[in-house]
Amino acid sequence: GLSTRRSTMIKPRKDQIKMSIKPPGQADEKEAAALEFISAAPGGAVELQTSISPPEDEILPWEGPGVREDVVKQYNLRLPEPDLLKLRYVVEKQRAKSINSYILNVLLPQVDADVAELTGRKE
Repeated sequence: GLSTRRSTMIKPRKDQIKMSIKPPGQADEKEAAALEFISAAPGGAVELQTSISPPEDEILPWEGPGVREDVVKQYNLRLPEPDLLKLRYVVEKQRAKSINSYILNVLLPQVDADVAELTGRKE
């Protein structure tokens, strides 16, 4: 006949579950520090892969169809109060047009430089 016994499934404890949010092939800070330490030891040469360049023909997210230069998206920036006050001070003293324009003038060149470094492509 049919068994009325319930099958028991063993559930792992929370401390046994390991999840990672980093992409494969990229080291997190702890891993990078460990590999640097090992590499510094005699005979401990370990190559650390810090970035993966996309293939030349890969379409990057901002190059995709439907991405429009004329569309402006909003992003709320959360800053500790002292940093916001410093930002306001700098914008006022430099007579920048606005906090937003100041941030864009500082941020976008750095983003472009980081993209060029990560992709090996110049925009």
